[in-house]
Amino acid sequence: MSASLYRSFAVLAILLPAIPAVGQFDVMPPAKTCRAEPSQHQPYTVEFRLIDMKLLADGTVFTYRPSEVDALDSHGRTMMSVTFPSVSGKNPSWVTGGACDPVNNTQTIWNSAVHRAVVLKMPKPEERNGCWQSTSGEFKISFESLARPDKDEQTSAGREPEAPVNPSSSIEPPRAISEDLGTAMFQGVEAHGSRSTWPPVADEKTVPPYLTEEHWIAPSLGIWISQEVIYPRRMGSGMKWSRELASLNLADPDLSTFQPPQAYDVVTEDLHQVVCGQPAASPPQRQPRLH
Repeated sequence: MSASLYRSFAVLAILLPAIPAVGQFDVMPPAKTCRAEPSQHQPYTVEFRLIDMKLLADGTVFTYRPSEVDALDSHGRTMMSVTFPSVSGKNPSWVTGGACDPVNNTQTIWNSAVHRAVVLKMPKPEERNGCWQSTSGEFKISFESLARPDKDEQTSAGREPEAPVNPSSSIEPPRAISEDLGTAMFQGVEAHGSRSTWPPVADEKTVPPYLTEEHWIAPSLGIWISQEVIYPRRMGSGMKWSRELASLNLADPDLSTFQPPQAYDVVTEDLHQVVCGQPAASPPQRQPRLH
């Protein structure tokens, strides 16, 4: 499986399982690079149940259950939204979402906590290099990583990947034991699975990054359709994160799927190129409506 797919999961595992901090629900999601070329995958609308289990300092286990909806249409539009339940259970849930539209060359980002949506006019495909920032300075996009081929792409092109600059970094760490799980059907869609198990660590001071992880990818859709990661038990840390398929619709999604809910305050911003490494401006302070 390509390194780019594993990097995609790594980002997802960091962003989605995190329990939003108190007072942070009014923060807009970050802007994405967005694909400029049409997708070769089958259209879909898919809903996932997410579970994030953490071992608290008092020894109790806290379980957080967000949900995620992803969509892709036949024109290459993509959408992802996440519903975050109130941690206390006393407040309404809130939803953050984002959609990439290669037809109109835009990206739309929204947050129900502030009833706000921002439409970013993306750079032309041939201009997507370096770093770009929105007019307000609130959103920043880096295309730098897209310009650097990963190890798989270098090897497939007949080039050996560059040697590490630091010789010590070439020392191989303990490797997880991988297992091919073959194929399985998920609501009528075939997926290929793999499982990795971290070998026992003799040094008590060394904590493995995970104990086991299992991933199923649906090639026809180009997405992870089922995932589960088990972590070592540590106070204040995650114990388990999973992504379970709840529903799947293979019809072409309606255009409204890629637009923010009605009655939102919508603003449109241009993007201009900036020097990479320049910090983005602080987001504007707004009074949230839900919490």
